[in-house]
Amino acid sequence: MRTKDNRCRTELTQCKTCGHSVSHTATMCPQCGESTPGDKYAVLPPPGRRRFATVCAMAGILLLIMIGFFAKRSADKDVDRIISEAKERVSRIR
Repeated sequence: MRTKDNRCRTELTQCKTCGHSVSHTATMCPQCGESTPGDKYAVLPPPGRRRFATVCAMAGILLLIMIGFFAKRSADKDVDRIISEAKERVSRIR
């Protein structure tokens, strides 16, 4: 929520365990460490999903590395071909 002067107003909730006032977006009480009702705002994916995301990221990076490697090899072959053709032309001219 915002006030009239356009500043954010923090809504506070009470910790269930110790009764300390905590921001509604906080995931845990700073005083006792218990989770608060606001933990719906910071939901971590379950371990299986995190592992899947990590594997997908690693596979993507590996794919980019492989594409770069093959692009460099083909570029090197093109450069070698161009150089050899130039050498042949020079030798024909002489």
